[in-house]
Amino acid sequence: MRLIGRASVVGRILDSLGTVAVTVVTGPAGIGRSAVLTEIARQVEGPVVRIALTRHDRDEPGAVLARLANAVSRLTPHSFSGEERVEELLAARPGLTVLVDDAHLVDDESRAVLERMVRSTGPRWVLTMRAPVRPGPDLFDDENGTVLRGLVTGRLARIVPLPALTRASTVELTAARLGGARPHASLAGRVQRECRGVPAAVVAALDEWQRSGAVRVLDGHAYFLPAPAGGPSIDWLAGAAEPVRLVAKAAAVLHPTGDRLPALAARAYGLDLATVRSALRQLVTEGVLVPGWRFAVPYWAGAAGRSLAPYERGELARALVEAVWNDGASVPDTVLAEQLMRGGGAAEPVRAAAELERLGLVAIRRDTGVAARRLAAAAEMVPGPPRWTALAGAAGANAAYGDYEAARLGTDRLLGLGSEMSDLDMLEISLIHVAGLWGSRDPAVISGDAFGRTPVHRLIYRAHALTCLGRYAEAYGMLANDFGAWQRDEGREHARIVHATSGAMVGHPEHLRELIAHPRPDHRSHLMMIRMVTRTLLMLGDTVGAERLLRGERLALDQLPAQDRVLLTWQSGRWDEAMHHVRMALAGPDPDVPHGFMALLLGRGRLTAARQAVADARTDFCPMPHLLDAIDAMIAQILGDHELAARHVREGLMRAAERGTVAGTEELLLLSAQLAPSAGHAAAEAAADNAARQQTDRSRLLALLTRLSVEPTPELGAEAVAVARRLEQPWMLSVALATVVETGGDPALLPEAYEALNGLEALLDRYRLRGLMRRHNIPVPQRAVTVSENDRLLATLVADGASNRELATVLMTSARSVEGMLGRLFTRTGYRSRVDLAAAVLTGEFPTT
Repeated sequence: MRLIGRASVVGRILDSLGTVAVTVVTGPAGIGRSAVLTEIARQVEGPVVRIALTRHDRDEPGAVLARLANAVSRLTPHSFSGEERVEELLAARPGLTVLVDDAHLVDDESRAVLERMVRSTGPRWVLTMRAPVRPGPDLFDDENGTVLRGLVTGRLARIVPLPALTRASTVELTAARLGGARPHASLAGRVQRECRGVPAAVVAALDEWQRSGAVRVLDGHAYFLPAPAGGPSIDWLAGAAEPVRLVAKAAAVLHPTGDRLPALAARAYGLDLATVRSALRQLVTEGVLVPGWRFAVPYWAGAAGRSLAPYERGELARALVEAVWNDGASVPDTVLAEQLMRGGGAAEPVRAAAELERLGLVAIRRDTGVAARRLAAAAEMVPGPPRWTALAGAAGANAAYGDYEAARLGTDRLLGLGSEMSDLDMLEISLIHVAGLWGSRDPAVISGDAFGRTPVHRLIYRAHALTCLGRYAEAYGMLANDFGAWQRDEGREHARIVHATSGAMVGHPEHLRELIAHPRPDHRSHLMMIRMVTRTLLMLGDTVGAERLLRGERLALDQLPAQDRVLLTWQSGRWDEAMHHVRMALAGPDPDVPHGFMALLLGRGRLTAARQAVADARTDFCPMPHLLDAIDAMIAQILGDHELAARHVREGLMRAAERGTVAGTEELLLLSAQLAPSAGHAAAEAAADNAARQQTDRSRLLALLTRLSVEPTPELGAEAVAVARRLEQPWMLSVALATVVETGGDPALLPEAYEALNGLEALLDRYRLRGLMRRHNIPVPQRAVTVSENDRLLATLVADGASNRELATVLMTSARSVEGMLGRLFTRTGYRSRVDLAAAVLTGEFPTT
């Protein structure tokens, strides 16, 4: 693999070889000194000799001279006898370049001879040495002073420090190590944060993450998914002498304690304090640590820690925890929690469990995955039955994170404990349990069995189970019929959440608005309320309301389940980010993806993938199957099969009616009016009724567009444009503006519709808009972009298996035109057939997004 990010450095060194006698390449551990030397050896003109020094060379008198002489002798096959002969051998090879790796390890006896040879005319020298360059026992430093400084002053030597890789070069190196897969921003950011542009750290981290399954390549993109880490081999640690190696491993755990590190490390390993301090200074000199004994590269700390044996890890964890508890050391909560989980609180398990449970509950709003780990560890820390409060917290965190199987297993255990828990505790656990059953596709969620100690709590449980299955009308009816009973119960806040969210889906959003307007942030149900209300708002298409709620709660997007992350980013026009969350969901514990993903695939021309995603989603656990019918209808409409599309619409409306669901029927009603004008008036009336009940901008917009399909007027068009702009959903804005124009509105709206799709990679939607713009004599901007998008759309459709006839239908052109388009694409790209093109798309050789 070519050397990445070092071309300018290598170029400067090669350019300076004729102007200075010696070039010294410096840098800390892992920065790539040896790799640069290898690249210089490859590019330099003339004969080259190279030796790499080791720690053993430093302790053996004359070792470096002997190795250099042997290397030069292989270029000049004559007998070798004595030091003078080394200089003669060097002088006998005009244009010779001598490369010495790790020259700071030169032995004392060889140093003076090397100094003389460097000062004499002859070979060009390129040396690498650790950073920083310091007076003392470093290269060319004799008893009378620093020779290197004199060489630099005399313009005989030049020091070239190797900088860290830039962010762009780090991304390039990451992609190269992953076989060309493009690292997603989340992975690229993690590599940058943990490796700080140090190439060896980047390589080691990626290798470790790939082995553990933390890095996944999906659809040509590379992602980071939390996974158990392995024990990497770290070159600088494996090659370090004792006690430096021991102290480095101790620092991996203890560096957050700051000034206490030397004493804690000395005590843990039974070392003399002065020995520990000397080892720490050496690690600073080599660039592994920085002053203050923090790791220069964060990844080194984690990697060194993972190389610890279990006993070592436990002892160091105990030393850190005791320093915090007994000696007043201050460390971040993340550090304390990690070391408690590693056994640092073994001497006081009750205290450790309580502290870890506290830290787990603190993390629940910030990182549910981390919270689940802490709480699960706290639950098992004390001998005997698990701490049920910690186990309940872990189950709730797992459900919120999307690890439904872990949530179900946790609540199974809790429901068996029982005696220590109050009725309200049992209700909350049962609500987590039903979410775990649904998410892990357990038929028990359908069976009708209800948990809870009281009739009201069993009612709440059953209503929540029905909402998970999309049977919102049943859930709402059950709670509405027994409204008085649960209003007087201690579980009323939980019932209120289920009542409000299910009601919003069947046309009674007033309870949801009341819930949002009057939250109970001090109540233990509050986090459940935030998550369920956020999902409901997104299902209603109210992105603005969902984002407002998240901002008010200071809840990050990553703390939502995968379905919600996909819906929010899709609706708000961040399609690449939505695809990222889809891929993360498919590779993570929660494999469900919502209809927004399928609509995104359609917009990008991936019809077969969208059809397959719909088929995969059709299970007994799908909460809103009519949304899948809408996607199927759109696919059939794009492929020109309007009869099939109309059938899908009818089936979807029938499914929604059977369940009493209003939310999500708006798209079906719009499609009904477009596909069957005779049914347009009925569809428009139904859409208007839905909008009046739902009272959201999205339902209002779709009702207006449905009415426009049968009764186009300038007033309706103007109102639709105003609502679409207020909605703040780029794709919906584009659809609305195009529909207004197609029903007689002002064609001047089309550039805005086209621009709304910028950055979405909505290749098919943009292609069709261009056709509409040409029909209305509206100039299409950026011809080069148009050509590129057309090529990528055509390649996507070919890779999807579309025939020429289907291509003609999708692209709204003739079969002959399709042949011409394919011929021009083959000419531009060099591919010779549809098979070659499809293979290039599937392997990522021809990127389509």
